[in-house]
Amino acid sequence: MSTLCARWEDPVPETRTYDVVVVGGGHNGLVAGFYLARAGLSTLICERRPFVGGACVTEGFAPGFRASTGAYVLSMLRESVWRDMRLVERGIRVDAAGRR
Repeated sequence: MSTLCARWEDPVPETRTYDVVVVGGGHNGLVAGFYLARAGLSTLICERRPFVGGACVTEGFAPGFRASTGAYVLSMLRESVWRDMRLVERGIRVDAAGRR
C-alpha cells in the first residue's frame, strides 16, 4: 500500500505507521515509492509543494510560455520504468524532441 501526501495540509493519521517514508515527490521519489510499494512495503511519499513531479513538471516561465524544466532527463529514464509503471497506458506523452 502506498500513500501520497501532495500537500502539507493533507493530514497523515498519527496512528498509522509506515515501513518506508520517501521525502520528496519528485520523479525519483515517485519511482522509488512505486517500487517500494510494489515490493509490499507500506510507503508514504511526502512532498512540500502542492503538486508532485519535481523537476519534471511543466511550468510557466514567461506569459504564454510553458516548458518542463527537466525534460532533458527523459532520455535517461529506463525502459523498465516506463514498462513497470505503465506510463504510456496512463497517458504520459512526450513530443518527438523527447524521443517518446
